[in-house]
Amino acid sequence: GINAEYGKQWYQRRVRGQLAYSAYVMGVSKEWSFLTRTTPGIQQYLQEIEDAIRYRLLPAITGQPFIDDTLRNIMALPARLGGLGIESPVIMADLEHANSVAVTSKLCDAILEQKMEYKPEPEEQREVMASIRKIKNDLLKSMADKFKQKLSPKEQRNLDWISEKGASSFLTCLPLEKLRFHLTRQEFHDAISVRYNMPIVGDPRPEICCCGDKNTIEHALSCKKGGYVSLRHNCIRDYIAGELDSICYNTQIEPRLLSTNGRDLPEGTITDDHARLDISTRDFWTTMDKAFFDVRVLNSQAPSNANQSIPQTFLKHEKEKNAL
Repeated sequence: GINAEYGKQWYQRRVRGQLAYSAYVMGVSKEWSFLTRTTPGIQQYLQEIEDAIRYRLLPAITGQPFIDDTLRNIMALPARLGGLGIESPVIMADLEHANSVAVTSKLCDAILEQKMEYKPEPEEQREVMASIRKIKNDLLKSMADKFKQKLSPKEQRNLDWISEKGASSFLTCLPLEKLRFHLTRQEFHDAISVRYNMPIVGDPRPEICCCGDKNTIEHALSCKKGGYVSLRHNCIRDYIAGELDSICYNTQIEPRLLSTNGRDLPEGTITDDHARLDISTRDFWTTMDKAFFDVRVLNSQAPSNANQSIPQTFLKHEKEKNAL
């Protein structure tokens, strides 16, 4: 009724996306894990928890009003496989209990036999743990492949990109403000929306870009007139420069390069007197030597990258950057 709807809206307003996500994944969810590991046959009794996760928690931390079956299945995968790591306690209950039984079998035997001392074999324990990790990883990969088959080619490609190393760092790190790892609620909602190609709720962008094209998220990530490309590039450049400045000397952003004085250089090289690279610093490779760094950002969903594999896309952009 009215009270239930008001409570849902209040809950969504109060939950701060990244903090709630980290608190759940790294804290509260472990309570369900402990319960499933210690109590057999409780799969059916966890459905109410799964309903709360799907219909209350996920909309609150993602900003999306509804999470469909496909998206829920993907979000249940680990971040390294393109998900959010918010597992379904219903699906994982039996596996978690079986793994717990396997780990503690020797201890249980010792208790039943009333042994006064129990000394586990470290090597045997490591083998059991490795076996358990392999079983769970194989299950998660098979689930990912199964869910992926239900996606469109574009969605499959997006899932491959967000499964790349480093693509989920904003999810797996602690939201520490001191290290600038924290995001506001709107920033976290936007990041999740871009990650899964979902519409951004309350998006303030104009419908038409200044270039005249429709201002979709995909277009905003590629159009150089809208400013987002430069903002993304400069954010990465400034962060790298800040880290270099803490360990090296004389770090500069966009230092002016020396004149080429008419030398023959590879085709495509910028030879103007005002040519610049993104970052320069000293003491990076060897003492007092000057090292230069250049940053490149790309839109993985741009039409120019659509028909290439991920390694091919990286190689193409690397070659284009090296040719400048």
